[in-house]
Amino acid sequence: KRTIEDKITEECSVLTRTIETYAGKPFDVTTILSAAVSNIIVCILLGKRYEYEDAVFLRLLKIVNENLQLSGSPAALLYNLFPKLGFLLGAGKKILKNEKELHDFIQATFIEYLQ
Repeated sequence: KRTIEDKITEECSVLTRTIETYAGKPFDVTTILSAAVSNIIVCILLGKRYEYEDAVFLRLLKIVNENLQLSGSPAALLYNLFPKLGFLLGAGKKILKNEKELHDFIQATFIEYLQ
């Protein structure tokens, strides 16, 4: 079995090669670094990695980032204090929608992994 260190080293190599493709041009590192860290976690859990351009993987990263941002928003804080006002606040609905999509993906992925 590969060690965690091997998986991290492999992902760092992929990350370095990807960054080199930009040939010194400016680019947003947020998505690529999130993808690299997420790939290490997924590789440890499932033994596979996703390409940085994979549409499903990028969607999942977007959902997680969106939920993190929404969780700290004033609307989400109000929702946590007064759940009955949830119908007035779009943030709560969006968080729940994102959580369902993420849960469905994780469930399908783990079922596939276990078979």
